[in-house]
Amino acid sequence: MSVAETKQIIEIIDKALKHLKTHPKQGQIYHDIITYSYIDKEAMPDDVIMRKLNLTQSTYYRYKKKAIELMGIALWGYIIPPLRDYWNNLQ
Repeated sequence: MSVAETKQIIEIIDKALKHLKTHPKQGQIYHDIITYSYIDKEAMPDDVIMRKLNLTQSTYYRYKKKAIELMGIALWGYIIPPLRDYWNNLQ
């Protein structure tokens, strides 16, 4: 993978995170969970994120599951389709 392709993937993930943040129900929390768990250079353990966001264990895992689901929707349903032609031309 080239540097340009890597940069483009990072931009796609950033756009998906921004889109996730706008979710009307807990968008900021979903964004923070994804960022702290998977995006930050040093991923935080779940228990640290729970304390940082002041969430109970059950609420945290419910939100984390929803955040992952919504991030997937943002990536596959919102961001990636316009790039399909670009990727097809790479092959």
